[in-house]
This record gives sequence, C-alpha cells and structure tokens, in this order.
Amino acid sequence: MICDKDEFPNNQIQDDLFININPKFNSIKKFNNNNTLTYLLCWKRREIENYLLSPTLLQNKNCTDQVHDLYSLPTLNVGENLDNITDIREGDFKTVLRPLYNIDGIGFSEELVDQIIALIPVSEISDDIELMYNYLRDNI
Repeated sequence: MICDKDEFPNNQIQDDLFININPKFNSIKKFNNNNTLTYLLCWKRREIENYLLSPTLLQNKNCTDQVHDLYSLPTLNVGENLDNITDIREGDFKTVLRPLYNIDGIGFSEELVDQIIALIPVSEISDDIELMYNYLRDNI
C-alpha cells in the first residue's frame, strides 16, 4: 500500500519510504488467514503532484513565477532535484500543476502527464521516485 503523505508526520516516514508502525499494530499487516502480508510505504511529499515539480519543467511551462508567488522558495536550479526544499515537500501546488495535465471539460489527461514527465531531466527526478520504483520492481 502506498500512502499520499498529506498530513502524515515526516518523522514516521523512514528513508526507504516505509512507515514506522507501532509494534502493537503489526497484526494489521496480515490478512487472508495470514497468507498475505502487506507493506505500507508513504511518499515524503504532501501531494503526488509535487513530484512533478522540477526547475526544467517549471521553466519550460513558464510556471516558475506562479510557484514563487505561492511560497518563498530559493532559486530552483536546472539540473537539481528539489528534495531538500521543505516548501516543495509540504506545499500545495495544485493550482499551478493541474492546468498542465487537465483538459477543460474533460479532466485528467494521461497524455499530458506523459508529456510533462518527458520534460523532467533524470537529474531533477526525486530520489523518492527511484526508491519507490526499485521497491515495486523488486517486490511486486
């Protein structure tokens, strides 16, 4: 199971994206007569959309000023991921990002999301994306 962070406290999300669960709740990790184990991981950024934020994308889509209007951010350097910027992890950027992948009157467009993702250089992809991908690849 993968959680959207929302209001989940950072100190309960481990570096590998696993969640610290109180040992007395370990029994909830098993179901189907203990034949199925569950694993709970959580993103470190408040919203999944926040992983779309990259200096190159924002520059390419002319959104840098909109992002800076929402939060007082440091300079977003092309070629760097934004993992260490608290406002990027905790902020709500839906007003900037949703218009990039929603079509008026229709809504979510997978094609537009694919185009957005294609603009993000490897160096700007969050380490969390790689961690989650590696976990899913190796365990699912």
